[in-house]
Amino acid sequence: MSLTIAQARDEMFTLVRTAWVANSGGVPLRFWDTKDVIPGPSNSSWADLRAQWTIGNQNGFGLSLRKYTREGILTLRVFTPFGDGLTENDSLTQVALNALEGVDTANGVWFRRVRVNHIGQDGEWFQTNILADFFYEEVK
Repeated sequence: MSLTIAQARDEMFTLVRTAWVANSGGVPLRFWDTKDVIPGPSNSSWADLRAQWTIGNQNGFGLSLRKYTREGILTLRVFTPFGDGLTENDSLTQVALNALEGVDTANGVWFRRVRVNHIGQDGEWFQTNILADFFYEEVK
């Protein structure tokens, strides 16, 4: 399949959001390009999702057809109240891992090297980042 940047982002965000809504117990998920502030009261967990493109390669050459591989990192940042133990943080991290590991979207965004990065205390929050490298092709 061939995807534009907007189509790939929509597919990735829809995939994660669907799993999050179904399995996070109602924890708010925001997207990095929204103006809203941290959702909920200060003692409530929340997460945000972002995609950053890092590499683009032209893989196919021709007069009428060019194939490009697009790559980047999808990051889901999970914030839970600091000092409450890691039970909820671990549970929400697992939701993200289950949504991304061994998965590709319907139109061909592939996720690889899904990993967990515990950041630790960030003010009143404990932060964990779940990162996944993504790959897809665009044909022009």
